[in-house]
Amino acid sequence: MKTLPYAAALFFAVGLTLPGCGDESSPLVAPDGGHAQAPVSLEKHAARDFTGFMQPTAFIDPGFSKYPDGKVIIRGMMQNIQFVVTFADGGTDLLSGNGILESNATADLSSGIGEFWGKLTLTPAAAEALGGVWELSWRGKGTLGPSGWIIPLKELGHGSGGVLTGMQCFFEHIITAAPDFSGWTGAATGYVKVH
Repeated sequence: MKTLPYAAALFFAVGLTLPGCGDESSPLVAPDGGHAQAPVSLEKHAARDFTGFMQPTAFIDPGFSKYPDGKVIIRGMMQNIQFVVTFADGGTDLLSGNGILESNATADLSSGIGEFWGKLTLTPAAAEALGGVWELSWRGKGTLGPSGWIIPLKELGHGSGGVLTGMQCFFEHIITAAPDFSGWTGAATGYVKVH
């Protein structure tokens, strides 16, 4: 019985060494014996890495807040935000701009643990975006320490309109917030790609 997994691993290893199955692919050959062009450009799927900084600029709507039994419940808090990013490749920045952030939270102040989620509509400042916007959703769990909340978020966004149609962005966003959520800043790392 123990030889079956070893035999399967051996067949897999031999299969990878056969022509056309390894990491180094052979060139495409046209029917006339010449080299054919690759059918799809891989540049379309290339990811562009970035780092960024987000901060609130104004309250739009405090939403609904409730404080039962040492907990904080926030629903529908709306803020204007500014997001500034730097792309590693130095190319056109189709992400930095202003947005409208919706925040929701359920936090237990006694245990110092909370769940946070929401949406962000972000309008890039670059004219090259041609009027496109990003629609993002985000979620994460945070912990309350001596100096405030640390909330690691995962964010996913889809571009809509202009040159953003067909683009996606993914980033991890570390939010540092005051104990009473009266202020916060965020540091992000992620990438943008075209699907």
